[in-house]
Amino acid sequence: MASSESPDPAPKPIDFGPMFTKMQTHFGHSFELGSADWPSQGSSLAGDDQRSAPFRLSHAALLSYSTGADHLEAIRFMIQDGKRTQPWASHTLVRGALENFATAVWLIAPKKRNERLTRRFQLAMYDVKNSNKVQRIGSEVSPPDTSNSDQPQKQIEELADALGISHATINRWPGHGKIVSQAALDAGFEPIDFELVWSLCSGMAHGMDWATRGTLRHDVLHEDTSGKVISEVTTDPKQLMAYTAPALIMADKTVDLFKGRGMRHY
Repeated sequence: MASSESPDPAPKPIDFGPMFTKMQTHFGHSFELGSADWPSQGSSLAGDDQRSAPFRLSHAALLSYSTGADHLEAIRFMIQDGKRTQPWASHTLVRGALENFATAVWLIAPKKRNERLTRRFQLAMYDVKNSNKVQRIGSEVSPPDTSNSDQPQKQIEELADALGISHATINRWPGHGKIVSQAALDAGFEPIDFELVWSLCSGMAHGMDWATRGTLRHDVLHEDTSGKVISEVTTDPKQLMAYTAPALIMADKTVDLFKGRGMRHY
């Protein structure tokens, strides 16, 4: 006797359209801010810039935001236009987006100006140290111009001195993982979801076995008598987009902070 029950309907594909639209919006917004008269004269960020020039806080935050938006656009293009994902590289893009948006929030979220500028000087010192490291490595190829190599560091120290911020403090780089956690707290979120995504994507970026096994789908193609297994690993787009969600949350928070700190309120 034939069953009268109808087969279960095929699951409807998830519509990523709203997320893709938001990614494109942030990508476009990064260009708009870079060309606009921003931050407004008399705003909090303009005051920060006066006290941090030439290492302007708004420039650093905008660079982080623009870099994050560039990573989001690469994710969107890969999935929406390219109709594909790359198992490990896709997660590297997610990590880059989250790290950079979190850095922007970390820079401008604190209510107290001295804390915002402390973080700006920490990032500037970290940047200078990495630049000097690359110059030392490059000196094996061609001798670098070291005539002004100490000038940026001295400038940052003088700016910190003017605000009563110690040299030990500005030389204390927290690391990207802690920045992600602190940015989540500063933005009013529980940090665990952001920490988890950052940790998983960092593991994928470095090709770690634990991350690969826990994140990717494995389909066994062949197993011989010795126990050797050949598998195909793939990325689930739904999972990848779920990992991208915290980066989008940070991107939205960055824009909110840009509006609040970068606009003059009469």
